[in-house]
Amino acid sequence: MSEVDETIVRARAAIERSRARDAGPMLRRTTSRAEVERAKRFVLLLGAGFAAIIGLFIVWSMVIGPIKAIGILLLLIAAAAVFFGSGILARGRPVAVAQMQSGSLAAIVDSSERWLMQQRRLLPPPARTLGDQIGARIASLSPMLANISADTHEGRELRRILGDELPDLVSRYQAVPANLRTTDRNGRVPEQDLVDGMTLIDQQIDTLSRGLGAVEMDKLSSQKRYLELRYQDDEQE
Repeated sequence: MSEVDETIVRARAAIERSRARDAGPMLRRTTSRAEVERAKRFVLLLGAGFAAIIGLFIVWSMVIGPIKAIGILLLLIAAAAVFFGSGILARGRPVAVAQMQSGSLAAIVDSSERWLMQQRRLLPPPARTLGDQIGARIASLSPMLANISADTHEGRELRRILGDELPDLVSRYQAVPANLRTTDRNGRVPEQDLVDGMTLIDQQIDTLSRGLGAVEMDKLSSQKRYLELRYQDDEQE
């Protein structure tokens, strides 16, 4: 059995376990760069909103002399509005699939990571875990993108996987009515098809990442060898 087949078998077993239990411990997942940026935006917006409210309240108190009960009520209402408003604004604009199909590789990787995070709540639990893993792999590619040309095999492969295959797979699953997503049809279950497809995509991104990483490791070794030849030979002379 190949590594891909073993991964698919494990993913199927995960689906069965998730269906068998009503509740369980939450799976730990890697925090993506998009999630970190969203959290930063939320904190900044929330802080700015509260600062504005406090400032207005101080001015209002000095000029008008508020009635305490009404003032506290208005302050609580405003604080709640700022909290929920900041949460909505921090989500960022929805990423269109077209953004994942054009532009530089760095832009495509960034859009794909944010798009995948936005789709997370629409996926079944096993697919969410795979989505988190794919997101982490996508994020790990970022440092290497400066050395990848869009015309190389790796660049074309990455553009195809992230811009076409991944969104096509997820959108086709989402097009299936919710009540049929766990229904067996001719030996195929939509939810399982999604998990199997995402498993293959995860495997391919991992292969690309390892290949690109090996290139960078070779460059590092070459640089080390160059330094050895340059400086060790000088010392021997």
